Amino acid sequence: MNFTTVIAITTVAAALLTAPALVPDVRADDVKQERRELRHDRREIRRDRREIRQDTKEIRADRKAGDTEALKEDLKERRADIRELKADRRELRRDRRDLRP
Repeated sequence: MNFTTVIAITTVAAALLTAPALVPDVRADDVKQERRELRHDRREIRRDRREIRQDTKEIRADRKAGDTEALKEDLKERRADIRELKADRRELRRDRRDLRP
């Protein structure tokens, strides 16, 4: 092989290796959107934790006051908030998995 043939072959090989067809179709907008969704999910999780803490405080106050009806309602709210938190965590894990290469 002469020198010009080698240069031509290596140029073609380099072009094929760096071709956009070999790179997964990921756009900057898609990545931005995925990161935005992750931030939103983390905010939801923080909000759910705050709600659970607030419900726990209300439960303590109701037990101290002896208010059984309010206690039952607060316990239901807390269980619902815990379910919401688990769902949000699940969604965050799913979104993280989707963002990975």
